[in-house]
Order: sequence, then C-alpha cells, then structure tokens
Amino acid sequence: MKQHHAQLSRSGHAPLTARALMNLLSQLRGQMLRTRIEPQLFIFRSERTIRIHTFFVCAPLDIAFIDAHRRITRLITLAPNRIACGHGKYLLEMSAHTCPYTIGDTITINYDTPSS
Repeated sequence: MKQHHAQLSRSGHAPLTARALMNLLSQLRGQMLRTRIEPQLFIFRSERTIRIHTFFVCAPLDIAFIDAHRRITRLITLAPNRIACGHGKYLLEMSAHTCPYTIGDTITINYDTPSS
C-alpha cells in the first residue's frame, strides 16, 4: 500500500512533513504498536467530532485538532492509555512536546491524494 505524505507549514516557520492517513484502516492503526513516533496527519472528509485514544502507543503524543479553515482549535499532550476528543477536519499526531504550532495558528496543508 502506497504511503501518502502531507506538508504543513506556517508563515515564517520550517515545513513539517507527516504521513497522511486518509482511509479508515490507516486511521485505525495510527501510532498503535509502533516503536517510533512519526508525525501523522489524519484527513477526514468533513469536520466532525474526533475521538482518539493512546492505547498500545509507546509514548505520549502531542495532538492538534485542526478545523476546515486549517486553524488549530485544540492542542493537547496525551499520555499512553488515555482518551480524548475534539472537533476538526484534520488531526495531527506527533511526539509529545514537539508540535511547532499553538492554538489559533492557521497553517497551510498540502498533501498528495490517492489515484482514482
């Protein structure tokens, strides 16, 4: 299965590359059972309530909820074996204390889309 990637950036800051998760199977797996945490961007078809957990995740994560206008609406650090929820069209996961964004930031998101 081909991996898709996304570039996220904010004016004046270096771009961030993340694995783009666009289908249910990849989104269900997320960071579970991985030995290394890498940035991942969950891409949903529309804004929604997003429920997330860190069961079977080896380390704490920074979680950014991003709305359809590509604005960070919630940013949390979630320890392993915890549950959280928020609202957004995108969700960014990365190692704890490494997220370069803050609540209210508007970011640019570019990603390759699967071929039809």
